[in-house]
Amino acid sequence: METVQTNAIGLTSCIWLGKTVPTGLRWSFAKACEQSGLSWKPTQHHLKHSVASWFAMDPVPIDQAADRLAIDPTTLRRVYRKFDPDYLREVTSALSL
Repeated sequence: METVQTNAIGLTSCIWLGKTVPTGLRWSFAKACEQSGLSWKPTQHHLKHSVASWFAMDPVPIDQAADRLAIDPTTLRRVYRKFDPDYLREVTSALSL
């Protein structure tokens, strides 16, 4: 690190090669996406969708998942129940020949 500066309200920033080093999840996510070389631009929504899908696959209680993801439980159940392995088990067992 070249220098560390503290501004008038007490926020500290690091200077590297003459530039302020950005911090935070948004910057880190953008940098990781840039370095991945993907042909499309992922967003935070893609991460939220992935986590919601994982919660559904792991049978995390709907209320806990909804609170964690800031999604209405009804919406979460409607959109992500297809990822729950038990969701269609009864129907598929009825179709067994």
